[in-house]
Amino acid sequence: MRSLFAILISLPVAASAVDFSREIRPILSENCFFCHGPDEKKREAGLRLDEELSAKKDNDGVIAVVPGNPEKSALLQRILSTDPDEVMPPPKQHKIIPAAQIALIKEWIKQGATWGKHWSYEKVKRSEVPGEAKQPIDAFLVQRLKKEGLAFSPEADAATLVRRVSLDLTGLPPTLEELEKFAAPSASYESMVDHYLAKTTFGEHWASQWLDLARYADSSGYPSDQPREIWAYRDWVIRALNANMPFDQFTLEQLAGDLLPNPNDDRLIATAFHRNTMTQNEGGTSDEEFRNAAVIDRVNTTFAVWMGTTMACAQCHTHKYDPLTHKEYFQIYAFLNQSADADKKDESPLHSFVTPELKKQRENLETEIAALESRFAKPDAKWLAGLEGWEKQFRQELPWKAEPPTKVTTQSEQKAVVGTDAIVSVPERRDTDGYTLELPVKSERITALRLETMPTPGFGNFVLTSLKALIIPPANLPAPKARFVRVELPGKDQPLQLAEVQVFGAGDNLAFRRPAKQSSNYADADARRAVDGTTEGDYAKGSVAHTSGQDTDPWWEVELKDDSSIERVVVWNRTDGDVGKRLEGFRVVLLDAKRQTVWKSESTAAPAKDKTFAIGGPVSVTFSAALADHEQNGFTAASVILPKDKNNQGWAVAPQIDKPHTLTLLCASPVMAPAGSTLRVTLEHQSSHKQHTLGKFKLSLTDDPRVQSVTALPSNILAAVTIAPDKRTPAQQSVIQDHYIRTVAKEAAPERKKLAALQKQLTALKPVTVPIMKDLSGKDRRVTKIQLRGNWQDLGDQVAEGTPAIFPPLPKDAPMNRLTLAQWLVSRDNPLTARVQVNRLWETLFGTGIVRTSEEFGSQGDLPYHPELLDWLAAEFMDSGWDVKHMLKLMLMTQAYRQNSTTNFPVQDRRTNFPVRSAASSESELGSSLVERDPDNRLIARGPRFRPTGEMLRDQALAVSGLLSAKMYGPSVRPVAPNMGLTTAFGRSNDWVTSEGEDKHRRSVYTEIRRNSPYASFTTFDAGNREVCMVRRNRTNTPLQAFVTLNDPVFIETNQAMARRMVLGDAKALPSVKDKLVRMFKLCVSREPTAPEIATLTRLHDESLAAYQQDKEAATQMATDPIGPAPEGSDIAELAAWTTVANVVMNLDEFLMRR
Repeated sequence: MRSLFAILISLPVAASAVDFSREIRPILSENCFFCHGPDEKKREAGLRLDEELSAKKDNDGVIAVVPGNPEKSALLQRILSTDPDEVMPPPKQHKIIPAAQIALIKEWIKQGATWGKHWSYEKVKRSEVPGEAKQPIDAFLVQRLKKEGLAFSPEADAATLVRRVSLDLTGLPPTLEELEKFAAPSASYESMVDHYLAKTTFGEHWASQWLDLARYADSSGYPSDQPREIWAYRDWVIRALNANMPFDQFTLEQLAGDLLPNPNDDRLIATAFHRNTMTQNEGGTSDEEFRNAAVIDRVNTTFAVWMGTTMACAQCHTHKYDPLTHKEYFQIYAFLNQSADADKKDESPLHSFVTPELKKQRENLETEIAALESRFAKPDAKWLAGLEGWEKQFRQELPWKAEPPTKVTTQSEQKAVVGTDAIVSVPERRDTDGYTLELPVKSERITALRLETMPTPGFGNFVLTSLKALIIPPANLPAPKARFVRVELPGKDQPLQLAEVQVFGAGDNLAFRRPAKQSSNYADADARRAVDGTTEGDYAKGSVAHTSGQDTDPWWEVELKDDSSIERVVVWNRTDGDVGKRLEGFRVVLLDAKRQTVWKSESTAAPAKDKTFAIGGPVSVTFSAALADHEQNGFTAASVILPKDKNNQGWAVAPQIDKPHTLTLLCASPVMAPAGSTLRVTLEHQSSHKQHTLGKFKLSLTDDPRVQSVTALPSNILAAVTIAPDKRTPAQQSVIQDHYIRTVAKEAAPERKKLAALQKQLTALKPVTVPIMKDLSGKDRRVTKIQLRGNWQDLGDQVAEGTPAIFPPLPKDAPMNRLTLAQWLVSRDNPLTARVQVNRLWETLFGTGIVRTSEEFGSQGDLPYHPELLDWLAAEFMDSGWDVKHMLKLMLMTQAYRQNSTTNFPVQDRRTNFPVRSAASSESELGSSLVERDPDNRLIARGPRFRPTGEMLRDQALAVSGLLSAKMYGPSVRPVAPNMGLTTAFGRSNDWVTSEGEDKHRRSVYTEIRRNSPYASFTTFDAGNREVCMVRRNRTNTPLQAFVTLNDPVFIETNQAMARRMVLGDAKALPSVKDKLVRMFKLCVSREPTAPEIATLTRLHDESLAAYQQDKEAATQMATDPIGPAPEGSDIAELAAWTTVANVVMNLDEFLMRR
């Protein structure tokens, strides 16, 4: 509701014409439109006061407004009535129209009751600049000030202006060098403005405001609040602002970049503006319900950001105050209803791209790798010194032992024949078949298994699709002892997900809350979750360990208290969604204190819930490699030990089907088989090629340790190295030499290590993904219907795309898509967009917008204090090509902006009815007079003064202390935050691990934003949680904010860093306490301290130093917690004393206010 002060200050003099749009409509909107406005369902007596025809219509002899005749106008009669049954507004609404407003209505009717659109719906026209002021903005302001008997305040001093411009344009205080340069008498103010407009920190600062509008966050919201990777959009905003992208283009790319001609990475990334909507990942919820909620949010956000209109009021019914119908709401909805996203957990559609930073990193790494590769291509002679000796070990025959199987069974139930030479013969070939053999194990150690095949009449070629082996220990074998229990999942780019791993010995779960680790972490789903005692497999409830999904052969491991006898291991799978199948093919491995395998077993199928492994039972043999003397094209030896896949056909030997062949399988690690064990080997022939089965074959084993060396050799290297040197081809010799220097030669180890590190870094540079807008096409396009009462399940008539009738129409024959909507928003005829945007710029620089309600330009919003100025600025914005930096510079160059903000000066009155303050008035009187007259500084008779955002205060503290990192772009970071042990509704921890190194000191715009647990100190300073668009932040001043700047670890760390900067960093230049205080003040508040301030702070320093010299423990805590240990040889008491002084200076009003 508009304040009485606001109404009275806009009253016309008796002789002036009453403006319906700016003076009468706000009164009617506030008091009458709820029952007599646009909403036909709530309209009383068929009377509509927002439309001229209805208001002047004869309704059975009663006319609400009779032009020129207030006495016959029912509107005025009902307002003035004393009868509770007749008076309007009715008593139940508890509204009384002030006398001044009633007089205004009477005068308006008397003047003929001229109607008009709401002021903000009128087309923008460039206002004529009044007076003779050099600067148009100043001219408009001076004209208004003269009417109020006021004038501009004196200009602020140079240092204050440098600080003000620096904070406004970059969000950071000026450096000492900038202060010295731009506060000098000879400095150019315009050059300073240009300097700060050109800094890259400009984009970082102004992006924060836009990200509020875009409801940007790094999580999906709703109860589960899952992580979301969308930071590329934030970086796009920063780059666009630094490049001064015209606002109309800025609009088109964000709302419809994918529909522009030849959309590149940047344009696609820009469309993430509307992918910042929340997604509901809770099981059992309707994707369509929350997809609809996202589209609703996009409608409301679009009109709030670009048109300052509360479109949400028309979602359930026609707007009660503005001419926006329920149907028109869903016509806008139709534009945004075709996006392919559908509340899916995977955030699709996604765009994958490489950032400029990643491209540069990749190029640098590739250059370094190429330089090293050139060294390997022409190796030093000393690198090859041990090559000959290394080769010899592979040319010696391995000892193989073949024992006749004690049992052979076939799936086809044929009876196989076993000869004394251990050769197995099968009578007939079948379409498919499987053979299972049991062999006595004579050795306690197995390093490899060999299959020899013989040509068999009537059989021809074969396809061996799988070979698996189990060690079956003798009964009553004592349980093995283990220190580590490991779960492995062979394969690439797949996550390992475990709800719980239980390890039982003597009836107790030995793994409960023991130290656990895993190959990588997905979000905060670390290894400890699998030993927390909770077997429920719902990821959203925070009890599922989860690796990243990009690992090769991911693993999880728990360390037991000591070597323990293990009876059984129970593995619990994830159970929510359809992801439990990801555990297919996992294995459990037990290792002793020396990390030697003592037992392992594999599970081919993923358990629906859990699987128990009885230790002492069969142990699966894991093979690391399969080598054959011959392979048919497309039918490799490796296929027999790889997971089933369309690409793994099996091993075959055509065209050499008339020759014997050998398949050697190398154990991943030596298999320990207790005495009396049996080896069970299963050969599968399950190929789609029928009747391709083995007819005659033999199995043999070896325990030769050299097999472990062979395991590391690729098959082509092994084949080449077994050939005598004098019989090798040059190509074979070359691959052996290259393999040797790259994997074995000790002399080349440093280069190998460096190359591996570089290649690892290069591999880790994955493309970035970002959710984008992408429209459905053809038959997949959605039909839009009105949602009755805003209920997505209760649908009315079908509607097509369109815009509200109160605004200019869309171009004829334009395609009805998001691009057309975006172009309409920034068309010259749109009355709101330019006004809304320049008002937002003004609000940022002057503290309050020309329209105070920057979120509401409709009937319920405030009137503009300087309407002609607003329209001049809007016209200038469009005429300049929507140039944001041009508009900012115009505002910054004004006398209005450069005024002193302290109000400690006389107020010169030019009206006799306002008392003049005498020159002898006290400072307090002088300081209060202007504030009393215009508390919100709407008239701009003094400089702007207000509290910066929490982000600005943190960045400022980091900057002056020397901690602030200048690193730009990239994934969001996590500054210091206390761990509270809190979780989301589904158990995911709200705590986070603080980022390492400079990342924890990066600018606040890069801080990770979680919707359910936003960064606490920012919310204390009025930041939102980004669930919805925030057009305007409230500004508060609370004790909690003081607690943040006094006690928050982030701010304490900056106090400690400032102390080290004074005592250690600038020690030679700052020998005295006074020198240090002067430097500290210049850094923090851009001025030198006064004599009283120096005296007070010197006393504080001296008293603190004396106290800390007597209490080293307190001094250590004050100087090092949380920043870290003090440099060796530093005076801890001196650092603590200066930390105390810094805490005081960095909590001065000047430091915490933008003046």
